[in-house]
Amino acid sequence: MPDSASRDLQRTGVRAVVRRTYHSVIRHRVVDAAASLTFFALLTVFPTALAVVSALSIVDRKGDSLTDIVEVLGFIVRPETAEHLEGPLRQLLTLDNPWLGFTIGVVLTLWSLSGYATAFGRAMNTAYEVEEGRRIWKFRSMMLLVTLLVMVGGAVAIVILLGTPTISEAVIRQLGWAPWIDDVWNVVKWPVLAADLVVMVAVLYYATPNVKTPQLRWVSAGAAFAIVTWAIATVGFALYVETLGGGNRAYGWLGGAILLLVYLYISNFVLVVGGELDSEVIRMRQLLAGIEADESIRLPLRDVTRNFTLARWRDQDIAAAQHVRAEAARVAEEEDAELTPNEEHLRAMAQQVRVGERPLP
Repeated sequence: MPDSASRDLQRTGVRAVVRRTYHSVIRHRVVDAAASLTFFALLTVFPTALAVVSALSIVDRKGDSLTDIVEVLGFIVRPETAEHLEGPLRQLLTLDNPWLGFTIGVVLTLWSLSGYATAFGRAMNTAYEVEEGRRIWKFRSMMLLVTLLVMVGGAVAIVILLGTPTISEAVIRQLGWAPWIDDVWNVVKWPVLAADLVVMVAVLYYATPNVKTPQLRWVSAGAAFAIVTWAIATVGFALYVETLGGGNRAYGWLGGAILLLVYLYISNFVLVVGGELDSEVIRMRQLLAGIEADESIRLPLRDVTRNFTLARWRDQDIAAAQHVRAEAARVAEEEDAELTPNEEHLRAMAQQVRVGERPLP
């Protein structure tokens, strides 16, 4: 009997977690948070491309590798699209000061990714229903570390995702490597991608919110949901692009841009939903342990310094508003004292009309 009651309680807890996660997604405006994250993710595209092309220009000043790059791009996008890219790429590869372009690209990429990490932290604070209380230097330092990790992990993920058998075979052939390297790559890349995603998601969920979670869980319920859902979405988009041309046949560059936008949005949406799920799982564990977490999750905050500052600003704004209202009342009293009885009657009628207590004659 106790075992049956325990199983019933667990099932009730699971249903409550799913229900509260759904409610939190709506209440916390996860749709808007995912859109904000997608915007910051898109900001990284152009500076990253500038940094990569500038690095190629530093390594290959004569642009001898441009033909190989265009040929490989022909396996990723349509061949005519790759040919159109050859002109801009050649101009970038012949920059007078490639180190300057590389530096600007890296700095702008770090700035964009830092904005992404900051926005993700705000989304996670909303999931745990707490305010950001860390000092600006402490918060930015933490987000910079997260940014560096996301940059490395994201680069690894992009290389693996773009390294399809056709593309990897073309790259290895262009580099003159042995064919067996392609076979090894196609086997090893999937465990590496899984480990890369686990580390990135775990760090994002652990380091960005202003709460101290019980421990760093490499594979939490929310992380598992986010990674599995993202993998399904990635496979679906890959099949769509391979079978239907990804919209490029009908819309050209616009179709590819729309696909990238939708893919990034879905990826960020499932990431934020995974964070919401983790917060509700922690709440349910506390409820099962007898902790009063009905309204708010009982977790210590990393820092509350900024909260005190915001509270002081709020008190100052309220005091200023009360002062304005008191001054307005004093001025009104002084004006009333100078009015004749007839003027007082007309002013009272105007006030009643203004507040809707008396219709216009």
